[in-house]
Amino acid sequence: MRTLAICLLAGCNSIFGLQDVILVDSPPPSEAGVDAPRLVVPPDGSTTCGALPSFSGWIDEAATITPVIAGREISGLAFYERAGAQRAFVTRTDASGSLGIWDNDLAGTEVRLASLGPPNGGSVSAPSPTPDGEHLWFRQDLFAPGTYYGSRVDGWQKQESTLGFVDVQIARPSPVGFYDGTARMIVQTQDASRNAFVEVSSPDGTTWTELDTFKLTLPGSPIPLSAYLSPDGCVAVVSVWAGAFYKLYIAGRDATGAFSGAPTEIDVSAHGCCPSRPAMTTDLGSLWFIATNNQLVRRHP
Repeated sequence: MRTLAICLLAGCNSIFGLQDVILVDSPPPSEAGVDAPRLVVPPDGSTTCGALPSFSGWIDEAATITPVIAGREISGLAFYERAGAQRAFVTRTDASGSLGIWDNDLAGTEVRLASLGPPNGGSVSAPSPTPDGEHLWFRQDLFAPGTYYGSRVDGWQKQESTLGFVDVQIARPSPVGFYDGTARMIVQTQDASRNAFVEVSSPDGTTWTELDTFKLTLPGSPIPLSAYLSPDGCVAVVSVWAGAFYKLYIAGRDATGAFSGAPTEIDVSAHGCCPSRPAMTTDLGSLWFIATNNQLVRRHP
């Protein structure tokens, strides 16, 4: 029967011009998962968190990501550190208006990660790397919507990830932080019953578990939009829709390791209705966000 099924499948492939199907047997249960490679290896030990950035005396300035391209619209960015220098993953349109993901050295050179791009007409957002930029998660919408990731070591081959959620409409990732020996993310989730920020944890970057550690009391029950998590997992910055305006809030972990209580609002009122999509450099030395009319803003000492 199995031989007949394979023959029929091969026939269908020939008729419809599909690629050949190769059947691969699963490893025995004793082998499955035991020696499987880990996507990330979180540092061992507990994490001691420091003080939050206060932004006191910091200034705002219009920012650009070079090379500057006429008509380009940036939909998201996230920083990582490589060889001692800050770099960024950027989601933006190209000259034709198509969205894609670029790896930018912040010195005028960028490389398009074509293998991670969306189908024609699709969109990508929320670039979410590990602190070293070796792995990148992101959100794809409109066509084949979902959360995807790729790794530098295998040439950015695109793979889908649920981040541990089942039957959610949206699971929008954040940059990865390593906290208390695990990889963490603050994920914006949306389904029929909730729209919320949820922290997830993973020992390896592939298996994610929902935690009950994101308990911030956000004024007015706003709509969650996007989140940032620092490399040490200690600092969260979230973007929310609060009626007529977007707002940004910053919070640190409490003594139990949770984000709880009332966060601190980041004053971005000078930038119109819609400052959103926050990102910080890996040293927390500057805050970036996208303001009204797609203006990129950098806040720094």
